[in-house]
Amino acid sequence: MTHTGPMPVMLAALAAAGCSAASSNSGNYPGSGGSGQGGRDASANDGAGGGSSGSGGATGSGGSPSQDASASDSQPDAGVNDSGGDVSAVCFLTLTPLSSTNANFQGEVERTAMPFRVRAQSSQPHIDDHWLWNVTFPDGSAAPTTIVDHDPTVVAFPLTMNGSYAINARVTTHAECGSITRTMLVIDPRPTAFLFRVFPPARLNIPAQEFRLTTSDAAKPVVLSTQTQQLHIFTYDNVSRALPTYLRITSAGSNISIEGNTQNGPVLVPLLSDRQYDVLLVPTLAEVAPQLLGSLLPAQLMGESLTLDPGVTVSGQAQRADGSPVANARMVLRDGSRPSTIGTSDASGSFTLLTRPGVMSAEIAAPNASGLPDAHVAGGPGVVLESLTDNLTLTMRWAALVSGSLTVTVRGLDGTTALPGAAVIATLAGPIASAGQLTVHNTSSDADAGTPADVVLVATGTARADTVSDATGTAVFSALPAGTYLVTIIPPAGAGAEAAITTISVDLTAGANTRAISLTSKVTIAGTLQPADQTGGVRISAIDTGSDNGAAGASTFVAADGRYALAVDPGRNYKLWAVPTAGQPFGRWVVANATPTGNQTLPDFTLPRGLTVTSTVTAGTAVADALVQVYCPPSSTTCLDATLPLAEAVSARDGTFTVVLPDPAAAAGHP
Repeated sequence: MTHTGPMPVMLAALAAAGCSAASSNSGNYPGSGGSGQGGRDASANDGAGGGSSGSGGATGSGGSPSQDASASDSQPDAGVNDSGGDVSAVCFLTLTPLSSTNANFQGEVERTAMPFRVRAQSSQPHIDDHWLWNVTFPDGSAAPTTIVDHDPTVVAFPLTMNGSYAINARVTTHAECGSITRTMLVIDPRPTAFLFRVFPPARLNIPAQEFRLTTSDAAKPVVLSTQTQQLHIFTYDNVSRALPTYLRITSAGSNISIEGNTQNGPVLVPLLSDRQYDVLLVPTLAEVAPQLLGSLLPAQLMGESLTLDPGVTVSGQAQRADGSPVANARMVLRDGSRPSTIGTSDASGSFTLLTRPGVMSAEIAAPNASGLPDAHVAGGPGVVLESLTDNLTLTMRWAALVSGSLTVTVRGLDGTTALPGAAVIATLAGPIASAGQLTVHNTSSDADAGTPADVVLVATGTARADTVSDATGTAVFSALPAGTYLVTIIPPAGAGAEAAITTISVDLTAGANTRAISLTSKVTIAGTLQPADQTGGVRISAIDTGSDNGAAGASTFVAADGRYALAVDPGRNYKLWAVPTAGQPFGRWVVANATPTGNQTLPDFTLPRGLTVTSTVTAGTAVADALVQVYCPPSSTTCLDATLPLAEAVSARDGTFTVVLPDPAAAAGHP
């Protein structure tokens, strides 16, 4: 099998499962999101099925394997729960930690001398918004707050004690937005540690392994475990026929996964003998439900024939508010990382899918140009399928929401030239609090057994559609749920080097809506990297953290006087990442986070000095040609991005390798 470097685990899974990330009116795809953590679960557009050849490969990911979002962390707070009609009147607030990669305030945050920063966002922003912040220390006293860079949506406060902090924000000028509160647990700083991920060469038949090492341990030999078991994984259906299946093997506490497909024969997988693994099996045939085998030692899989029965049939209806059928809606149920098959509704609105017992979330992708939003039902309380149930019946009924059409006329930088071939993406700015209801029907015929009533689950809604402008520069969205949309124009080739990705806010109401959008020009992010006489040649890249369209950021080399300038798209969120060249005495580091609306000069930034670490990879004997990648642990407040490697090297013939890491002492003063 082949070991490969890090890539987003769920995107690799989708690729291996033959799923396409190009779909109109669809939700965001996992692995693409902003803070580098594992993205939320795939939507109904990402369901199981399809397959590709390959014998398996190890994959490292900066974030944890994707987990299904619970009701507490998947939705922002709503000031108004408007169940229909004017969805643009609904205002949502969200809080995002900027000083930690712990998304949605999950997990612990290490105490640091640097102030902790949090950003608030409103789904219905107004130019007259006035924000009121309240942060409470663990002892109940009020923490001092400071507005950052004159931006009232970003606040900083000190972490002076351990315990639970309460962070509250509200927009005092718009009561419909309500308020939002999040809690955060602060702990003592752990010893500075780095995650070393080692991918041995394929010839050794040793799995990729991960080590958390402090700076004092990092110079010691990295000893790979050779206590492994070689598995020959093959899958069968319930009548002993070969069943081509995509598989993904993960282990709790590790960010490394192994992927393969049995369509070309058994997948040969070496695993550590003393570690428990989860094995996700996604058959390429829609007639068999995916299966998740959890917390198994390799010995428990040895000699086992992995036989999958079809699973439990779920049937149902997709309906509009008036009960009329919705054709071509797609539903996927998901229990954690395990999906169901995809159920696609026919002309009568009927669909069937296959799944297995569990407590599941639901993703329902509305058909393109239907005017309906994509719907999401959280996993708590979720769709419950008992282990002894042999069928389940669901009804998805969308709310009576207003919809409208949107025609966008795309123009070039001169404001008059029609621009054909431009990608146009319309994304609803905030979720719909009540997009409809998913009813779980009780199918028991025993009315005297205390049969529970049907369970009605509220579905939230999102909407996203994309198209390409025609020869006249026109892009048409025939029907979208009404609301405020962010319309993004991606310039086609030939639009000019100065043409920028352009995003504007559009209020979509009932009826026909038209909007002319002219491309904007790129803007410049400039600054100086200190020490100015030593940082020349450092590569600095602006990474578009909000990109879901494959748009590349900008990259340049720092000049001999320490200065740099990058041409970027205005209004996008960028992470500036500095990578010194070989021989420079610095570690890689995040220089800044920036959202430029015009030309912007950043404050001078001193690149942390590097800590040179030389070590050896061994497995009884020296291991040559092992890929070593080093990351910071995501639980640390000094870890600005757990997805970007701080260093990487390949071991020499004698097993030695050298990496330059950011010195924790030098980096401690950076935000």
